[in-house]
Amino acid sequence: MLVNKDLLEDMGPHPVQEHLIEDIGQWPIALMSKRRDVFIAQLQEFIYNKINRDKDFSQIKEIVEKTLYLEKSRSKNLQWRVDPPNEILFWNKLQTKITNIEDPSDTVLMRKVYDEVLIIIIQRYAEEIVGTFQSKTFYFARRFLTFFFKLIYNSLGSKGGIFFGNKAELLDKINIYGPINKIRSIGSQYTLVFVPTHSSNLDSIMIGYAIDSKLGLPSFSYGAGLNLYNFGPAAYFMNRLGAYRVDRRKKNQIYLESLIAMSQLSIQDGVNSLFFPGGTRSRSGHVEQKLKLGLLSSAILAQRKLCQRNSENKVIIVPLILSYNFVLEARELIEQYLKSTGQEKYVKPASKTKNFFKTFGYFFRFFSKSSEMSLSLGQPMDVFGNAVDKDGNSIDKFGNNIDIKDYFLTNGELVFDSQRESEYTQLLATKIASRYLEENVILPSQLAAYAAFKLLCFEIKPESVLDIFRLDPQNYPLDFDQFAYIFQFCLDKLKVLESKNQIILSKDFTEGSLNKIMREAIKKLGVYHTKIPLRFKNKSVLISEDFQILYFYHNRLDGYPLVEGLKFNEF
Repeated sequence: MLVNKDLLEDMGPHPVQEHLIEDIGQWPIALMSKRRDVFIAQLQEFIYNKINRDKDFSQIKEIVEKTLYLEKSRSKNLQWRVDPPNEILFWNKLQTKITNIEDPSDTVLMRKVYDEVLIIIIQRYAEEIVGTFQSKTFYFARRFLTFFFKLIYNSLGSKGGIFFGNKAELLDKINIYGPINKIRSIGSQYTLVFVPTHSSNLDSIMIGYAIDSKLGLPSFSYGAGLNLYNFGPAAYFMNRLGAYRVDRRKKNQIYLESLIAMSQLSIQDGVNSLFFPGGTRSRSGHVEQKLKLGLLSSAILAQRKLCQRNSENKVIIVPLILSYNFVLEARELIEQYLKSTGQEKYVKPASKTKNFFKTFGYFFRFFSKSSEMSLSLGQPMDVFGNAVDKDGNSIDKFGNNIDIKDYFLTNGELVFDSQRESEYTQLLATKIASRYLEENVILPSQLAAYAAFKLLCFEIKPESVLDIFRLDPQNYPLDFDQFAYIFQFCLDKLKVLESKNQIILSKDFTEGSLNKIMREAIKKLGVYHTKIPLRFKNKSVLISEDFQILYFYHNRLDGYPLVEGLKFNEF
């Protein structure tokens, strides 16, 4: 029997791949780091020219003054340990430079001073944003992260235990789905831009580790929140592993232009890039659907510039969907979400005093239970959302090749059109969001949370979901047979969606009987939380210790029509 290899590949998960470029020193990100000073100078010039091209003096004056106001306020009221020690003094000096202009009616002098201040701000932002990449640090990080992730994903029962467990066992727990061979083929010729979903502060590290250890691709340049640099060891590694710093406190136009320029120029230089189009971690646990357009636009800007240069390089977008059995920050995230959406209606449950046994239980689960995660690589596409073949050729819905230069033509000339490219960016965001849902890998633990929370809602019948979080979970046990009924009903719906290529079911759904699948799902759900979102009270009864965390994991499947037609009265 002949097997379609392309179809088989897409079914995943996949084994470890050899590195496309063995010599780390020849990776594009390493080469860019070697010329960091030159790159920063180019970045500063690029930002300065763009602002002066797009703005007249009155507009530049306004954005400089607004930047100074916002930065003075930030440095005074929202300080982080990672901030430079002279932060307040720096911005005050720039403000004084403007305030002390001798003759405000002298237009030439005004332009000169504001121009100088603009240049200083751009220089500061460029130096702050651009990171470095050091091969020695990368080698060390590769070994350290293997140890770190073995702590999280290996159990005491694995060969060698958590400290000396087999690396192959660890990699088996990082399941990668999708067209790996196709992406590797394209990545050997063109520049890749990964656009992942975002659930945890560990996402960047996990993706980087998987890209290196399982995909065999050169390291990506990626944006890391500056808040992560408050932790010394994390700052040390990220400063040397190609991360560029993103300070989400800074909302002024000069800073945002600097971030977009950093992304655009590195992509133009052929450096693979990664950024989270959702902007920040999903507070609710939902798969992101409202994406930010800033960094996405940088991919389109880079592609146009490459076309104008008649470059053979091409920018290829790869959606990436992460699925976890647990998210370490789930409690913090869901509380932020409920507080922002419920506002005065949300009442935070009273926290019970932690005791030794609860704390011990957390660490025991951390070091004794096994878990895994899944990364789903979406089908690659060009910056306009068109499918691409294994050679990177853009294909329309009829299978015909597309020349992407045509998207940038006006009256036969390849030109910049701000409104048109803004529309392209929105279309790309829409395409990525739809791919997030269609190429999402569904885990049994997520389905268990979904089924349990739906059963809870049926029994409580709250006017608002917020009403549930005021209740004591210990008083609301769930019948396992009723849970199993909903689980099976929703699983049947998921199988239909999978047959239509609208989701991907984890391989865990094929391992054993339905009863075994459900019990393993409950065992793995939120495994490291001190309050377990779902567990057995006895053989026939389930109980949740934390409705909010259960709701967080439930939300992962909330975008799919799974309970339509479910008749609760048939339990």
